[in-house]
Amino acid sequence: MSGQFIPELGERLLLPFATLLFREELEDMDNDALAHIALRLREQEPGVEKSNEGGWHSQGNIFARQEPELAMLATHIQNAVRYLCSVSAQIQNQQVALSASLFGWFNVNEQGDYNLPHHHAGHTWSGVYYVHTGTEVANRPMSGRLELLDPRVRCDVAPKQGFSHSSSMTIQPRNGLLLMFPSYLEHFVHPYHGSEPRITLAFNSLVQKMTVSA
Repeated sequence: MSGQFIPELGERLLLPFATLLFREELEDMDNDALAHIALRLREQEPGVEKSNEGGWHSQGNIFARQEPELAMLATHIQNAVRYLCSVSAQIQNQQVALSASLFGWFNVNEQGDYNLPHHHAGHTWSGVYYVHTGTEVANRPMSGRLELLDPRVRCDVAPKQGFSHSSSMTIQPRNGLLLMFPSYLEHFVHPYHGSEPRITLAFNSLVQKMTVSA
């Protein structure tokens, strides 16, 4: 990843209040190993209640564990954080060094489990990695989908006919998909209706220091 891919919008068009959404397919991850870790931990320890309605939310920082698969995923996330910070600051062709914390947790959802609308205050970037999306249900197209809500207040003041500034975005999860967005962005997960466990690894990153060199 490099800042050289940042588009030059020019003088006629700027994006002063854009909300960035990072997405990347991680092809080198061992999702079966990650799923095994998550399901083993669910058997060994009780979960905690956060935004989850049902389901299992692991305790503590999952990246403090020693499994190499978690270390590899942490590296992908840290690289993505560096890239997103560069894009946000419109930095091109320069080296960006960050001091950033990373805190993650497993979520395991069964039929009927979901996550309420929430955001992650006190952090810079948040995201999710899809380990195992479970099974699709033909008559439940929104099953397990992530929905991102428009963070801009007063966007719905205009009439709805024709064009509206207010919107939301739904994400169809896929195994191996990494998503990241600003932590202020409110989001939720639709109820899951599949027959197999739906396993994700969610995370927060707090960027404490950022330096740029030529």
